[in-house]
Amino acid sequence: MDTTTDDDEPTPVQLVATCHVEDCPQCGVPITGPYYATPGTTPPLYQAACGGCGTPITDLVPAAE
Repeated sequence: MDTTTDDDEPTPVQLVATCHVEDCPQCGVPITGPYYATPGTTPPLYQAACGGCGTPITDLVPAAE
């Protein structure tokens, strides 16, 4: 996944994040959105946290195009 443009500006990648914490109101609800790679990581590292419980989400997957 290329995450830069010709101007070296980061570009977002559409990913799907899903929380798997059973007591969380967002558990099992896939959330699609733009994610930016953590600067300086190779390969790109994407990070997310659940908006319902704050737990880090470790299974970000590419969104269907």
